[in-house]
Amino acid sequence: MEALPTWFLVIYFSFIIFNLVTAIISNIRDRWIPFAYTTIILTIAIPFISFIYSVERPVEVNPIAYIFSQMANGKITAILLIMGHLYLLFWFILYMKDSFGKQLVKYYRTIVKKIQDKGFLNREKSS
Repeated sequence: MEALPTWFLVIYFSFIIFNLVTAIISNIRDRWIPFAYTTIILTIAIPFISFIYSVERPVEVNPIAYIFSQMANGKITAILLIMGHLYLLFWFILYMKDSFGKQLVKYYRTIVKKIQDKGFLNREKSS
């Protein structure tokens, strides 16, 4: 049976746990409440549904390839699983932007200013 690499599973479950924790924190802080409840439900349901759905896959196919092939064949469960994962990615980006957006903009402006001060962007090409 084809299995996913350990490093992939560690990243995947870290992503799931991070989304669950941030949704609970967001719920406690009364921010993004509808999104937080949806994220909590999906972070619990998606891994279980994905596991159950990929049990019937052929031996030589890994679970991700199986779900994508089923999505290409128009299977509604596979399409909903992919959409659920995309929603969790949306939540991750939304939470990171909301929590760390100002610091990232500040660091970005600092780096751009240092690059401009060094003159990297203003150098003329010598022929």
